[in-house]
Amino acid sequence: MKYFMLLPLLFLISCASSGIMVLSDQNNNSEVTLTSGERIKIELTSNPSTGYQWILSSVDEDVLQQIGESDFEQETGLLGAPQRQIFMFKTINSGSTNLILYYLRPWESEQSPQDTFQVKFIVR
Repeated sequence: MKYFMLLPLLFLISCASSGIMVLSDQNNNSEVTLTSGERIKIELTSNPSTGYQWILSSVDEDVLQQIGESDFEQETGLLGAPQRQIFMFKTINSGSTNLILYYLRPWESEQSPQDTFQVKFIVR
């Protein structure tokens, strides 16, 4: 019985030691302060079956660089259900940058984004 009470504590310790800050939809329009070399994982609700996806619009790559391409994680096994679109970034140098992601259909260049995700990063 004692071991089951330790599991949540072990989970929290493993997340903290991973060194990855996780941001989601709830962090929209926030400000985050980090140090150089930290990693950031951004998980946003997306529904790629509709053609919509999050596209990186703006970031100062001297301060924050994207690691690889974004990826999708299914929340359920249902076809057409919303998914999580995952972006990975790493802080490079001190400074500040506004990261802006647009939720849109990439081929509809004349249309305004359906949504915007923005976070100001301050790297010390």
